[in-house]
Amino acid sequence: MTWYPTATVRRYRLDGGSMVGGPSRIVLHTTETQGVPRYGDITGLNSAPHFTVDRDGSVYQHHDIDRAARALRNVAGGVQTNRQGVHCVQIEIVAYAKNGSNLPAPQLSALRSLVTWIRAQTGVPATWRTISRGSHCYGASSPCRMSPREWVDFEGICGHQEVSENSHWDPGAFDIGAIVEDDMAQFTDEEAETLRGMARAVKEHGSNGYGLVTETIELIRGLYATFRKLIGN
Repeated sequence: MTWYPTATVRRYRLDGGSMVGGPSRIVLHTTETQGVPRYGDITGLNSAPHFTVDRDGSVYQHHDIDRAARALRNVAGGVQTNRQGVHCVQIEIVAYAKNGSNLPAPQLSALRSLVTWIRAQTGVPATWRTISRGSHCYGASSPCRMSPREWVDFEGICGHQEVSENSHWDPGAFDIGAIVEDDMAQFTDEEAETLRGMARAVKEHGSNGYGLVTETIELIRGLYATFRKLIGN
């Protein structure tokens, strides 16, 4: 069982079940409320995520991150959404999608710390899709939405508006980079560019398709470890 050390536990009895495997990911939502919602009946049926981050920086954890949450729509007969990946950690931000990245400083800081901790537990990389996010992402067939195959293969951080089978457009035009620590910060510009170049080479030449992202990230992780030894970190 994996629980965030500084979170207030507000546990729901019914989680989303076991995970089905595959690349790990983090999914960001906005609650569309002014405060922390109830997410349905706390004794059973609910749509709770793993975490809720309030405007004052308070973090609430509702489910073990090694189990699925229930904040995504899952269509019968389609791909798994809540259960996809070794981890699919879902975070609700107490905010409105229309406000984009306009979050109070304590909330933004708490999100950054939480995402850093989740990544350390799960290995989710500091990557996300380069798309235009906003109200135009509403709808199951929006241009922002991943295809079922893209969702299964995805590894990194995304918004609810990008998940296959869903229609919501939260968290709006949120700047994912604002809550992700720069993994390249410890390297010189030359070292960082070498790592990026090797990752590009793997992407272009070294994958069988399904393992594309996993192979790239595993190579980078190994190179990180080598660099840390060389520079004494």
